[in-house]
Amino acid sequence: MPTIRGELEISPKAIPDQALRRLWAALDEDGSGFLTAGEFGHFMKIGEAALRVLRPQSTWKERLHAKHRNEAAAFTAKLNKERDAMAHVRPADRHKCKMVAEQLHAKLLKLYPQNPAWYKLLSQMVRVRLRP
Repeated sequence: MPTIRGELEISPKAIPDQALRRLWAALDEDGSGFLTAGEFGHFMKIGEAALRVLRPQSTWKERLHAKHRNEAAAFTAKLNKERDAMAHVRPADRHKCKMVAEQLHAKLLKLYPQNPAWYKLLSQMVRVRLRP
């Protein structure tokens, strides 16, 4: 009881010792004499729900989901912008493609002389592209 009183600054007048003991006994669902994180968390969620009625606010999970939704929307918008920028671009002919492929292969040999695998070059290009 002293820990609860000290941490939350609850006086014996506000909640008498007997009431705290009874509360603790009610929270100890498994009868172990100790409160587990799950038992205490269940109890705190009850209080959170009541508080949210009085003062609506988002939970950490809701804020995290909103953050992820915003990041996904921003990423999708960036991809759509790039796609739209390419909408009216005419494809290069075979000769031009061959020239660029040869240049990329030469660069690949320069960057990775021991193991010139094309996926390493692609991986490097994607990493550079995805950086903010």
